Amino acid sequence: MKWYHVREMQEEGLDREVSNRIRLVLTILDEAYGSYRKPMDDGGYVLLINDTNVKELEHFLQSYPCSVVEFCEAFQTHQQGTYYELLILLSSDYAVTLFMCQSLWNRYKSQFDLEGVGRE
Repeated sequence: MKWYHVREMQEEGLDREVSNRIRLVLTILDEAYGSYRKPMDDGGYVLLINDTNVKELEHFLQSYPCSVVEFCEAFQTHQQGTYYELLILLSSDYAVTLFMCQSLWNRYKSQFDLEGVGRE
């Protein structure tokens, strides 16, 4: 699932902690870059990866093969175990924040440049 604005967010089926973190990132983007910006305007988006849309992550990694992670944090959810939040800067004014569960993180973490990032 990909969101650019808080108003687009659908929270059905999301754990409360995941939902709260996504909402916070989208709120920051809306306040800093405008709530009516277009997808390629400055700011960025949130990408929630799960088993049903893992192709989106694979497409992202093909498009940005040297994805340098600026921030990575593991957090516990109430119902869905451990999730990871990653902030990837694609330019000075455009970022993607990825959220994914532990099993997907274990499968794809080698695809990210994590050198120098405090995590776990």
